[in-house]
Amino acid sequence: MRCLILNAGRCSLKYLLTDLPEGRKLSAGEISRVGQKESCLSCQVCGHFTERTLPASSHRDAVDIVASQLEKFRKETGEPDLLIFRLPMAASGKDRVIPLDVSVAASLEQELFPPGPYGAIASEVISRALELWPGIPARGVYDNGFFQDMPPVAYTYALPLELCQRHGIRKYGFHGLSHQGVLEEAGRILDRNTGNMRIISCHLGCSSSVAAIYGNRGMDCSMGFSPLSGIPSLNRCGDIDPALLPWLMDEKQMPLPDLVHMLSEESGLMGLAGPGRDIGEVLQAAGEGSQRANLSVKLMGYRIRHYIGQFAAVLGGIDLLIFTGGLGTGSARIRQEACRNLDFLGIRPDPEKNSALKGNGDIAREDAPVRILVLRSSEEMQAALAVLRDNPPEGSDIPDERGVS
Repeated sequence: MRCLILNAGRCSLKYLLTDLPEGRKLSAGEISRVGQKESCLSCQVCGHFTERTLPASSHRDAVDIVASQLEKFRKETGEPDLLIFRLPMAASGKDRVIPLDVSVAASLEQELFPPGPYGAIASEVISRALELWPGIPARGVYDNGFFQDMPPVAYTYALPLELCQRHGIRKYGFHGLSHQGVLEEAGRILDRNTGNMRIISCHLGCSSSVAAIYGNRGMDCSMGFSPLSGIPSLNRCGDIDPALLPWLMDEKQMPLPDLVHMLSEESGLMGLAGPGRDIGEVLQAAGEGSQRANLSVKLMGYRIRHYIGQFAAVLGGIDLLIFTGGLGTGSARIRQEACRNLDFLGIRPDPEKNSALKGNGDIAREDAPVRILVLRSSEEMQAALAVLRDNPPEGSDIPDERGVS
């Protein structure tokens, strides 16, 4: 069964065409910088690697680019038999895997909980994909399923309990497919069962979160009721004092739509370093001596350390620290900032290993009690495996992420 998985992020669209249950990767790629001045396509199809810049002003455009790229190699890869989409968040208790069709896609922006820009992005991607591949069955996989079993003390907000229960107000978590996906690879590299390890996973990119993991379960997450909370992302503010919101509305007469737009679109690294920058440009500017950009990088590292320390306290210590996501695997500077002054926890990165690393690896000093792994995670494969586990073919063996070639 050939599955096409589409994974829409804030400013990207990743895809994977894989043959399941065998786990063969037929094609994979990413359109990055979606909605910005110049987008970038990087993909691999049947051994052919392509990387070029091209316009993608919307996620709809990005889906068209994926379709065009797959069409060029249709004879080699074949048509997909199933479409799979990563869905941002679900209310507690919802099935992790759901069937999708045109009517569901049309209402998805309102159905996803809590509402936000990710719902609109997901709806746009799904609607366009169903137009391009009509008649092909589709499934959606909720990204926060990994955090559905968080303990009440972790997901409960100190608001009136009746209000929370009536309206589903709680911490939901995010990037669950990514945090879950790195566990299997970590176990392989360390040759250990990760189920008895205290793990803190840092998914860092345009959108970032930190997760506390024990027993291969998500025990806590920096993102809460929405992706707006936690550490700052490219555009989002992360944790702030909630009293700022009524103050800006009452004292500065800022309308609510403008306030929401500022918090989710004009804040974060971009708000600190200056508008119009992407993460790569922020890091470059920081390296060239920009005070604003350097502040944004240091602040992000500070907030990551804040959550590492907090979650180490929650877990009663830490055995393994993981960096994943485009920024977590691609920026030695961010990893350096995130690990700064954490020697007291046993987190001791080797500066040379950190700066020289290409691909997956352990950047901890040999004598460090805590291993520090940098791992690429495939949210797309995790979504496919979730669908396969939900409805496995008779007599099939479900591969793990290591079985993907």
